[in-house]
Amino acid sequence: MMSSFLHSLMAVLLALLAFSLVGCGEKTVTVTGVTKVEQSQGCIDCHQSVMSPVTGRYITEEWKLSRHNTSNKAGCADCHEPEAGHPSGCKLCHGGTLVEASKHVTKNPDSAGKCAKCHTSVAGFGLNIYNNVTTNTRINHFSTPTLGSYTAASGSYYSARYVTINYAGSCRSCHNPHDTTSQIEKHHQWARSGKGDVTANPWANRSFRKMGTALPATPETTFGSDCVRCHTTSGFITYLKDKTIAPYGGASETEGREVLGCNACHDDDSGNAYSYKIRSVEPVTAYYNYSATQAGISPDQLPNRMRIRISQIYDDVKTSNVCLACHVGREIGQMIQAADDLNADFTKLGFISSHYLSGGATIFQKSGYEFSGRAYPWGQSLPGSLPYQHSSVGMDNLNGTGTGGPCVTCHLKPGRHTFLPIERSENSDIWLRQATSITSQECAKCHNGTDAGIITAESLNRSKSDFYAALSVLKAGLEAKNMYYRSGSIFFAATGNTRVTNWTGGLTAPASGPDVMGAAFNYVLLNYDFGAYAHNVFYAKRLLYDSIDLIDDGMLNFSTCATIGMDNSAAFGYLCSDNITGNISERP
Repeated sequence: MMSSFLHSLMAVLLALLAFSLVGCGEKTVTVTGVTKVEQSQGCIDCHQSVMSPVTGRYITEEWKLSRHNTSNKAGCADCHEPEAGHPSGCKLCHGGTLVEASKHVTKNPDSAGKCAKCHTSVAGFGLNIYNNVTTNTRINHFSTPTLGSYTAASGSYYSARYVTINYAGSCRSCHNPHDTTSQIEKHHQWARSGKGDVTANPWANRSFRKMGTALPATPETTFGSDCVRCHTTSGFITYLKDKTIAPYGGASETEGREVLGCNACHDDDSGNAYSYKIRSVEPVTAYYNYSATQAGISPDQLPNRMRIRISQIYDDVKTSNVCLACHVGREIGQMIQAADDLNADFTKLGFISSHYLSGGATIFQKSGYEFSGRAYPWGQSLPGSLPYQHSSVGMDNLNGTGTGGPCVTCHLKPGRHTFLPIERSENSDIWLRQATSITSQECAKCHNGTDAGIITAESLNRSKSDFYAALSVLKAGLEAKNMYYRSGSIFFAATGNTRVTNWTGGLTAPASGPDVMGAAFNYVLLNYDFGAYAHNVFYAKRLLYDSIDLIDDGMLNFSTCATIGMDNSAAFGYLCSDNITGNISERP
């Protein structure tokens, strides 16, 4: 009797066990009215104590936070696709060797392409509105030449995109594969920033992945192209890893042009980005290499063909090193002086350009062309003004700003992925964009009204407009000498499109070619360091003042303020007032 009862009980228990095991995972679960949590409960029961080696959090708890769960979109089995009957033996949970090893699970659905079950170039995404800006996330992720929005309205170039050939099967380069939602605010910010703008020139203007130089070339040794290292994420990571600048990929545009993705800046030293730790980068050494044959003269007629190598070692700014790796310019003003030392003929020489967004070099006062005979002391020098400290923000917890270095502290802390310390209005002309508020909490730690004046949106806009007014004086002075900067290029042209190669034209002695090119260099440098008026205000002022002083009459004779005139109150006040007493000064 008892034996019959035990046999019956055992049969029931085995039936229940079999049901529970089968419920743990099926490749396709379509039970009507059953939520993804309910479908996944068998998996959760077994795997609830498993922690992510990347984030250090429980994987099942991460998944519960994601829209895959909260919007009832995808459960464990939808992505991991366990074979029917998984787990296939009691020993999986209770020790011993798993008998039926064929009952497998897709361990990495990302690399196995399972994300594409839903998220493809034809489905799985839609329009997204954030801060009143709408983006088509499907096109931004997967644009191909078959999609109309892949080609710019002008038809002149292809848009960049998030998922290029190098990112196939690598969604985790930006997304936590289990919790795709908790960081979505930062993803939205990034997508609206210049880093994620698929139409922005730094990513879409050319096929930058092709613009490199094959091994054994490195920026230290070569004069060849190295655009790939800063204009693609893949090239940037490769450069940081082994300093190579080789192009990659094939000729087809279907492979895609890359924006600056999350894994450019985020890495846990094991190749994982979704921990969102900032990539560890050594102190930056920038290599400013220049090679040129003077315009109009063939190499066999020019025995002193120029090849210049200048390296600059930048301070170790900790996590901000990842920013300095690109934001220190392609050339610095010292390059022009080095060309002069090699007896370059400045009546037949192409323009040496700083390139764009070189704020890091300006912060450390290595960027500009500095005129002989003029002093450029470190930072502020007027009576009553504070010592210059922007290079020390985020270093050794200066005034409580932490240890992330100046770039990360001012532009990111605490995780602000607009990469701006302000909110601003939008305008196609960046110089007309106005700050609407100060979003960084770090500015007030130094600009507290006691040690330094409080910065407001209004004061920042005034500084920006005054700076631009002074910059416009320099531009007008160059154009008066028939030197017109061609926006979006890296050269000056005379009337028409003939490139300027004679840097003494229109000026009489004692103006020199190096100084004239230097003034033009400073214009481009400051015009494309859109925050120079904040990064290093007195250095920027001195470069502007001296450049105007030289270009107005060919002499460094402190004529800048007379040239500007008091009628131009913005530029005059910016360069010709000491900002302390309001008195007219000889030079900032």
